[in-house]
Formats: sequence, C-alpha cells, structure tokens
Amino acid sequence: DRNWVSDYHVRRLAGEDVPERYEFRCIKKDGSCFFVEVDVTCIYDNAGIIGTRTYMRDISSRIENEMKIKKLSAAVVQNPASILITDFDGRIEYVNPMFLSISGYSAGEVIGKNPSLLNSGYHSDKFYKELWQTIKSGKVWRGEFKNITKDDRIFWEKAAIGPITDSQGNITYMSHKPSALDFTMYDVRGRTLYNKILLSNPSGSHRLLLENH
Repeated sequence: DRNWVSDYHVRRLAGEDVPERYEFRCIKKDGSCFFVEVDVTCIYDNAGIIGTRTYMRDISSRIENEMKIKKLSAAVVQNPASILITDFDGRIEYVNPMFLSISGYSAGEVIGKNPSLLNSGYHSDKFYKELWQTIKSGKVWRGEFKNITKDDRIFWEKAAIGPITDSQGNITYMSHKPSALDFTMYDVRGRTLYNKILLSNPSGSHRLLLENH
C-alpha cells in the first residue's frame, strides 16, 4: 500500500483527476495492521497547487464488520442447505442457490411471492396456521414438508423456520432446510430412496410405485 499512497499524492499534486478520499492499510510499530480512511484537500496559491491537507481516521472496526458480513453472506449463499427468507407478511425476499437447485425456480420467479408456491396440497390449512402462529410468537418451528418443484416433482424436506429481528426491530423469517439430496441423516431409508429417485428420474411410474410401497 505504501507505493500506491506515494503515487497517489504525486498524482494529486500534479493536478490529476483522482478521488479526494481513499482507504489503505497501515502497520503499527508492533507489526499489527489497521485500516484508515483518508481525505485529501489540495492547497492552492496564485500559481496553482502548492500542497495537500490530509485528514485520517481509523476505520478498522468498520472494515472488520464488513469482513464479518461478507463471511456470513458467503455462508448463506454457499450453504449446502436450502435457505429462504421472507418479510413479516410472508413474501419471499431471498433464496440461496440450493433452494433454486431443488425447487427448479429462478430467483426472479420467487422473489416477492409466497412460499406456498411449493405447496403440494398434502398439508392441511391447520398445519400452516400452527406454523405461522409459532413463528409469529417468536419461536422456531421445526417439522417436515411434502413440497412440489416447478416441474411437479414431489419431494420431502425437513425445515427449521424462525424469526430474525434487525436493529430497528423489523421482523423477517428465515427457513433453513437440509437439501433433499442429503436427507439420509434426517429421515427413514424409504423416504430417502424416494427423494433420490424422484429428483433424478421424475417419471410418474416411479412416483406411484414408491408412494404405494
């Protein structure tokens, strides 16, 4: 970073069009690093630029928080489980790639919609009413869904759904679902076999054979 900063100030004094603010990494006497944000103002006389006035502030805490957010974001995006986030009224705000892979939908097809688009018709209205009563009371709901993909393939998945509250007190809901392809550790052998065959070979004969087994 040292060479970049030196070059920046040379260019600034030369009158080049460079940003007035930048960030860079510094090293303390003990060898540890910290980050600073720098504001640079040019000083002029009748001949033009004669120098710069520099203000620096430590932004290490902000950078550290940004790195944590990036790490958490990557954990959600790259998670091997299906993750879905809705607003308080149940409209989908975010789905991760695993959700898209399992459901067959694109993000554009589900954002703003209700998770009921996965409803296979298997569960009763009472089932969903109890689910929403649980999460709107601030508790975590855990259970299983018999859902349907975009191309009408049935699959089971285990889910944990709970509230998330931001710093302003706004509530959203997150659903964390182990991938149907990795259901072995959660369910009986028969249902695992059913999911694996159904997701790889969605013919009606296979579906009926296994449902009647």
